[in-house]
Amino acid sequence: MNENQLIKGTKKRQKIFAVITGVFSACIVVQIFIAGLAIFDTPLHWGVHRFFVHLFDKLALLILGLSFVCKMPTSIRWQSGAMVLLIYLMYFSANVGALVSWGAALHPVFAMLLFSLSVYCTVQSWQATREVEPQ
Repeated sequence: MNENQLIKGTKKRQKIFAVITGVFSACIVVQIFIAGLAIFDTPLHWGVHRFFVHLFDKLALLILGLSFVCKMPTSIRWQSGAMVLLIYLMYFSANVGALVSWGAALHPVFAMLLFSLSVYCTVQSWQATREVEPQ
């Protein structure tokens, strides 16, 4: 296998990584929409909100692992790790409300940070797939 084939294989993996980070960002948008439904429509949607997060929260761990497998730039690896940390902070803030009200109030702030970071990571990932390797 020559160097050109290795570069093409890496770029394909990086594109897959970028697609997965995009899906993760889209899931966050859906999750925020469901929270809005629970607030403005009916509180019954909180059950869907709690259920849906379990469908996509593991994507953050997958993204972190893939950031190494796909040979993403170091900055994207750090962003991936930060997304995992923010997911855990989201769980913490969602469950600490009975003890510390300001902790629960951080939940939507963490959601904003997670969404912003996931979109930024997605954009950076797509840019990484377009960078030309030195020959």
